[in-house]
Amino acid sequence: NNELLGVDNEDNTLTFVDEKYKSYQVTIEQNSPVITYIVYGVDIKIYVTKEGFKIKSTGGKLAVTEYPPHIKYFDGRERFVSSRGYIWSRSIPMLKDTLFLGYGPDNYCIYFPQDDFVGKANGLKLRTIVDKPHNMFMQIGINTGVISLIALIILFLIYFIDSMKLYFKYEFITLEDYLGAGIVTAIIGYLAAGMFNDHIVSVSPIFWALLGLGISINLRLKNKLNY
Repeated sequence: NNELLGVDNEDNTLTFVDEKYKSYQVTIEQNSPVITYIVYGVDIKIYVTKEGFKIKSTGGKLAVTEYPPHIKYFDGRERFVSSRGYIWSRSIPMLKDTLFLGYGPDNYCIYFPQDDFVGKANGLKLRTIVDKPHNMFMQIGINTGVISLIALIILFLIYFIDSMKLYFKYEFITLEDYLGAGIVTAIIGYLAAGMFNDHIVSVSPIFWALLGLGISINLRLKNKLNY
């Protein structure tokens, strides 16, 4: 309402008299262009420059906050599942730009809105570098394109349906029978974990090797049963 708020000043730290603003604190450092705000427990350092107020971003650069497209459902849920709510809310809109071609393997970090200071203050820390989406399917869609993601999902579905038809009410006798059923169970578990984790080099080769072996065993068993 264009009314000045009453403040208490103690050692260059300003607090508001009004109880509504008790969670706000402002510290003005002497002989420094830095103003430190503490808002609801979040520490934000504002730099006063000739171009206006800025915040220190990744790599030490000073920047103004971005306001990237995001999924509004996650507003207020940014810290859902260890801050995945925030990361997913900014990652999903990125998919519309990677329908045919992705940004390239491991280029997610470059294209993620790292200067989204408002979102990071709610979900992470201001200078946290978001380098992965914590979701295998989003990671594939953003890095190599949505078409490649759809192709992989079709491959997984074909293998899953094929396995269910083959092993449902199947009479397990040989080691190969048990191995095929065990592999499809492992693949399902990996894909379920992929909803909350990334496809990383230290683990993914084992997954692809098992998937190839599982498909091979299914083909052998179908030939043996004339299925």
